[in-house]
Amino acid sequence: MSVVPGRTRPVASFRKCWEPFGVAWCARVGRHGGRPSRDGRPLASECDAYYNPTMLNRKTPHHGPTPPLGNVCEIQFLTVCTRNRQRILGSDHAHELLLSSWARTNDWLVGRYVVMPDHVHLFCCPTASDPRSIELWVRHWKTQFARGFRAKADPPIWQRSHWDTRMRTTDQYLAKWEYVRLNPVRASLASVPEEWHWAGEIHLLRW
Repeated sequence: MSVVPGRTRPVASFRKCWEPFGVAWCARVGRHGGRPSRDGRPLASECDAYYNPTMLNRKTPHHGPTPPLGNVCEIQFLTVCTRNRQRILGSDHAHELLLSSWARTNDWLVGRYVVMPDHVHLFCCPTASDPRSIELWVRHWKTQFARGFRAKADPPIWQRSHWDTRMRTTDQYLAKWEYVRLNPVRASLASVPEEWHWAGEIHLLRW
């Protein structure tokens, strides 16, 4: 039985699943579709960052292509942090700027989100079959936000990159949202999630 190794597997389990199948298996069922190069080998950018045990502890995010899963909505979980983790987002002004920045784009929709003082968690999905990449979309709304916020913080406001994870099942999505909505409680910023003002749902993202 083929098992696709997940990010949370320990290294020993990771190697046990990966090594017996070799590169050809990685190309066939890799996380990013395993699109082979002209000589039949998988592209390093699509395969190695996810299956190579030496890259499990990478310090920078890897944003690979996200091919469609049939007729399933492509829901991405996104985390964007402020530069040097400046605690500048916990205000009505920052919240309103984020909402307006997300509203100015029409090829990605924001669903549920939580704005923490130094980072943002959100779920999003594309609205078209061929949208701009998630990297370009994030860069766009980061820029829109910064233009309205520069008077309140030293530039640059955002970290250069971000982390994104594709949600593949309803259970994974619901578990991730449950974890995210409790962030303010774990940080002792609220006693229950409902007390945190800077969270909500803009669009209902359907599978």
